[in-house]
Amino acid sequence: MQQPSGEAVACLRLVSGLLRDVLGRLQQLKDDLLASCLELVLGTPLALVREHARALVPAVRMALQQGLSYLPLAKASLDALRLWEKQLPADVADDVFRQVLPGLCPYLALGVRAGITEPAESTKRARSQGRHKVSLKLLYQKKRDQIKVPETESLRLDVLSFLGGLQGHRRALLLADLERDTLKAALAWDPETKEHLVFALPFPDTKVEIALDAFLPRVVELARFAGDRQTKVAGCELLHAMVLYAVGMGVQTSAERRAKVTQRLFRPLVLQLMHWFSSGSTRGSRESVAIVECLWDTVTQPQETVLKDFAARCLREFVQWGIKQSTPKELEKGPTNVQSVLRRLCSYCRHPSALKRLGAALVFNNLYVLLREEESLVDVFILDILAHFVDSLKLAHSDERTIGTRELSGCALDSVLRIVSTKSELLNRPNVKRKWPSDTGGEPVVLSTVVRWLLLQTSRPQADCRHKCMELVHALIPKLPGRGGPLVLVLLSSKNAKLD
Repeated sequence: MQQPSGEAVACLRLVSGLLRDVLGRLQQLKDDLLASCLELVLGTPLALVREHARALVPAVRMALQQGLSYLPLAKASLDALRLWEKQLPADVADDVFRQVLPGLCPYLALGVRAGITEPAESTKRARSQGRHKVSLKLLYQKKRDQIKVPETESLRLDVLSFLGGLQGHRRALLLADLERDTLKAALAWDPETKEHLVFALPFPDTKVEIALDAFLPRVVELARFAGDRQTKVAGCELLHAMVLYAVGMGVQTSAERRAKVTQRLFRPLVLQLMHWFSSGSTRGSRESVAIVECLWDTVTQPQETVLKDFAARCLREFVQWGIKQSTPKELEKGPTNVQSVLRRLCSYCRHPSALKRLGAALVFNNLYVLLREEESLVDVFILDILAHFVDSLKLAHSDERTIGTRELSGCALDSVLRIVSTKSELLNRPNVKRKWPSDTGGEPVVLSTVVRWLLLQTSRPQADCRHKCMELVHALIPKLPGRGGPLVLVLLSSKNAKLD
């Protein structure tokens, strides 16, 4: 076998580096750019597929999921799988197909072409004048031949053809996730057995009550993942109506990847829901807590960049209207809705998962404009947020640079610095309610406390964290009270301090 030339090897190395960067940044992309990058990944040369087979699996699964609403991407995925099935070594192909083939199951349920009712063999139509008789069956056959096969059905047939050509043990991999999906479908959304969403359908002689709870999981699945456009739109409209009905019922019983159609239906609805559940009447309720948890789960999920951005905007809307609908005294006492968001933000800044830390930075960059305008929130939370994002930047040292945790954490610290610099007089005054991640031994948390702590962080081994802390110290030293050598005082008071 002829050995590749030096230029070919150099070219492969260059493409390999590009492929690694693209794979690392897929979680940050959306819309046309995401589709283009997925098509680039699916067109990877076979020599690099063997090298990066395991890293390509999440991208292929993402492409199959996105392909349900963008058919060219599904076709590109199928073409790549056909090529890999023939050209890759058996062990590599089996490892890839074991994780990828279950993603083809939704394509088997795409809409089936509506048939044309055929007349009986003996049914014929004679012309009113003339000797010839034309069989209706021939007329229907001609009409059938003129009908263009829908793209969804053509794709479904291609998937069936591909699966039929696989070896027996590989076809069995199609059901690799069957047990998990079955358990997921069988698991009730609500552990309680009572029905929460009952629709009363009145008739002249009786009133029929229909429990909508059992339909919700399937309706949500169709609204999100249905490949057929009519089914997806119908699912979206039904889910939209069910949400409106549920909210209306809640008012009466207050004690208790994507189509434009989907966005137009649910974007204004969800934003209005944020306004409602951040109001005083629902503050601290189970529904508000569940919504905040759901939004945080969406912000930190590994796929669907569009949903991540929208969830971050929803959290911003939730906090903004929570502030609007609170009195100044309530804000000073501690707004429950805002606190729940900020507590989760600080918690995720120190999370081992890079996706959680990335989501925390994304949310803060959405909340920055709101926080800087509320002096009571700045006074209590901003120094605590600064310390947590320094820790987030420290943990990001072990992440792949392409994930983006370093850049977003650095941007968040820049935003925090602008707030702290503007509100330095406020932060130089003690406040017993002010948050700080560690025990200060009874010492009030003021700006000088933060500068001393940041000065210690400049000895961290993580380069990005160390350099950012140097920038923060240099920017905050002039904001300390007094004119007589504040830096010397900080150094002396930090002499016996501990790093953590």
